[in-house]
Amino acid sequence: DLQYAMLMPFTPEGQANLRSLIVVLQDPGSYGRLIDLRVPQGVFLPGPEQADTIIDTDSQVNQQIALWVRHASEVIRGHTIVVPVKGDVMYVEPLWISSIQNPLPEIKMFSVVYKGRAVLGTSLDAAIQYLDRDESIEQRDHELPWFDPPKERTPDGRRAAQ
Repeated sequence: DLQYAMLMPFTPEGQANLRSLIVVLQDPGSYGRLIDLRVPQGVFLPGPEQADTIIDTDSQVNQQIALWVRHASEVIRGHTIVVPVKGDVMYVEPLWISSIQNPLPEIKMFSVVYKGRAVLGTSLDAAIQYLDRDESIEQRDHELPWFDPPKERTPDGRRAAQ
């Protein structure tokens, strides 16, 4: 049964680990009901600030942002959203750009953090699919420019001459 709910992560002052998710149900019949999903004692889940730091230090995110900035685009990092997933949490942050030619911000990529790993995709589905791939494959797929089709590689991993 799907319901509209609002989630709020809770990290104690001065600490970075997630301690609970406060859920407020919004549908008729359950409106205003509070649920406190507490992280068990001894389990450490990254909090929103830690997820933002993981995104900030991700080389693929930094390369993509640098490329957009070089092309006179303003990069707008969206609000990081927390999503509970099977006893863990996933953080999703959309990346928007606006430019002189198109001042209306347009969503371009999604950065997803799950189990301490950041991935980047042109859609939320694509980013989540990268979580199932080896990091070396993900990095190879995101070599700049990220929109080029994959090229054949030699056995040592270099791109073959075309």
